[in-house]
This record gives sequence, structure tokens and C-alpha cells, in this order.
Amino acid sequence: MAYIGNSLVICKKCYPDYYVKHCPLVRRRLAGELPQSCNYCLYRGKCDEYVKSSLKSGGSTQ
Repeated sequence: MAYIGNSLVICKKCYPDYYVKHCPLVRRRLAGELPQSCNYCLYRGKCDEYVKSSLKSGGSTQ
């Protein structure tokens, strides 16, 4: 299990998706930027998929 905050619990399998959707850098990536810290992110592949699918679907609702 991956624990976030005091009361929120997310399973290890779902955590990468949760992390990517709530990462503060996703908005910048959707705007076409690639912040330096993204190069070292463990979930970069997942984030790339998320950004690509969000751009195909017409943008993010965040």
C-alpha cells in the first residue's frame, strides 16, 4: 500500500496514476514545457501517456 496524507490510502498498483494526475508539473507539461525535474521522475512514462492522451482528447479539465 502507498499511504498519502493522514487518511487517504492508495494501493501500489494505482499510485502511479494518482501521482501523475495530481502532480503540480502536469499543467506545465500540458502547456508544452518539460521541467528539468521531470527527467528524474519515476513515473515519467505514465506521465507521458497521460499528457499525450489529454492533448488528444482536447485538453485537461484541471
